[in-house]
Amino acid sequence: SQISKEILSLAKLETLLMNHTLLKELPSDLVNLSALQRLGLAGNQIKTIEDQTIIDFLSNLQEIFLHDNLLTEQA
Repeated sequence: SQISKEILSLAKLETLLMNHTLLKELPSDLVNLSALQRLGLAGNQIKTIEDQTIIDFLSNLQEIFLHDNLLTEQA
């Protein structure tokens, strides 16, 4: 799943809510939104966070909402 070009052009975007959008994985395009502070991904179908570097790249990220997904805890 990709993020629209219009959203990606918002270089100073601080909050992005993608709740209930049937996402199955983190969009790799998130790395282009380096100003993000809050990211809403609740109520999707995300099972794992395979590419931790996407989240690591978002150095301003303070909150990420992942409830109501299909995530399981891994050791």
